[in-house]
Amino acid sequence: MIALSAAMTPLGAIASAAFIPTLARRVGASRLAIGCAVAIALVVAVIGAVHSVTLWFPARLALGVALNGLFVVGEAWITQRADPTKRGRIVGVYASVFALAFALGPLVLVVTGAHSDIPFVVICIASLVSAGILSCIWRTAPTMAAENKKRRGSLMPFPLLALAVACFALFDQITLSLFPVYGVTAGWSEAAMAVAVSVLNAGSIALQYLIGWFSDRSSRRLAMLLCAGLTTAGAAALPYVVSTNVLWPLLFVWGAVAYGVKTLSLIEMGDRLSGEKLIAGTAGLSLMRGVGGTGGGLLAGVAMDHLGPAGLPVTIGMTFLVLTAAGLASARRVVLERNSP
Repeated sequence: MIALSAAMTPLGAIASAAFIPTLARRVGASRLAIGCAVAIALVVAVIGAVHSVTLWFPARLALGVALNGLFVVGEAWITQRADPTKRGRIVGVYASVFALAFALGPLVLVVTGAHSDIPFVVICIASLVSAGILSCIWRTAPTMAAENKKRRGSLMPFPLLALAVACFALFDQITLSLFPVYGVTAGWSEAAMAVAVSVLNAGSIALQYLIGWFSDRSSRRLAMLLCAGLTTAGAAALPYVVSTNVLWPLLFVWGAVAYGVKTLSLIEMGDRLSGEKLIAGTAGLSLMRGVGGTGGGLLAGVAMDHLGPAGLPVTIGMTFLVLTAAGLASARRVVLERNSP
């Protein structure tokens, strides 16, 4: 029951992706984001106040919808408002703060205890504060121009970016849920593996600005290819270093470049789209994040059942190898189109 209840939040996020652009068009992007922030506070308050697993099912489903609405509009908002010449660095800062917030969440539970109401209060306050901030800057939200149906945005305008986000989500889910098991089989303690996951997160937090800066100075696709290729190389190297101290710097860089493909997808989406089409495209990325995260643990679990611990790096390596190959094919196609008469 607990596992099914927990699954309701990502299910709500996946199910809501398709209609978020329509809601944004009908009520306005800023109103939707503000409403979602307030809804998060209300739903979290209900979950904290009513200790009923039955009620938690619809509540967590609603929480997934509200979170996804806020994230989709918020990411489109940040990306569109960023100076094109500095978009990589600005979105990189956002990505670092986003990763930091997720890393700090469990620490609140460590400090307050799992049975305290303080985490619920913290989330409610943070959500209402964000709603207040958004209310002050609502005029800067993505504009939702009246467009006919044929010109409205697609959820998947750029398949390579959708694939990149799905690959990151798979990596994220696998490393969070199964990497500690992989490390223990290699001889590390459970405490050491908890530190290992923290090192992965630290890389994600620390290096997104640098990845964004590199994409501003070179090109988005080159940065994407490098991140995808390095993630593939990290997976290939993992079995050879997992029992050594080389594991720690590898994890730091590995976490950064894997998260980097998601950051770069958001940056490129902002380069190529705006307004309703940007919100639709960002919703599509959110959908692929849910799909990749949901399927990642299952896929790696099956691989580990058949291949043993090696199934984890094989799953990640093959996934990012596909992304690298797709990126190279896309780059080749662009070059051929430019050189064609």
